[in-house]
Amino acid sequence: MTYPAQNTRETEWFKTFEAALKDLPLEDRREIVREVREHLHERVRQGQNMEDVLSAFGPAVDYASGFVDEYTLTRAHDSGRTFTMLSAVMGLARRSLTACIGLLFACFFSLLIASSLTCFAIKAIHPDRVGLWVDRPFNTPHRYIHSGPEHLPLHLGRDHIQFGYANPIPKSDEVLGVGMYPSLLALALLGYLGLRWTLSRTVKRLLRRRA
Repeated sequence: MTYPAQNTRETEWFKTFEAALKDLPLEDRREIVREVREHLHERVRQGQNMEDVLSAFGPAVDYASGFVDEYTLTRAHDSGRTFTMLSAVMGLARRSLTACIGLLFACFFSLLIASSLTCFAIKAIHPDRVGLWVDRPFNTPHRYIHSGPEHLPLHLGRDHIQFGYANPIPKSDEVLGVGMYPSLLALALLGYLGLRWTLSRTVKRLLRRRA
């Protein structure tokens, strides 16, 4: 059943509401508008004032954002694609603490992936500058003298144990050698798995809160 617009405010409200749903498929957009209009007129038939009902709905853009967010999250969840889930979480990060926390963890894992692959590339070009250095014994003053800040902070640890890129090269022993290649790939894979797990869990939690 369709309902004709009763007044100018209703017409303008639904015009703004439908425009705010522009990112949704046409059929979904029409169905949502039809259901909201039906809900509006049902409450009017129950004796409520049209103006009061529209005021209870709130601004049309804010009311539409709930439908847009649910569609975006559902599409991200159903696709299972990393980039789609990341886009959905990023879009909600300013309005949801859950999405904000999920995005922070996603950034951490993304940084782990990027730094691991960067070190892998540097290792292929300058093998001596990427590795795992261990200065034994650990209870003695270390032999690595920091002459200045490093240009690429792609390392973990300091002094007795260092992993990743180092410039200048530590004077202690490098213990992994070519084993750095699988180690860096394993870290990148770990970061990717952590990224997907974080995004998937965040999207599911956001959907549950809207159910």
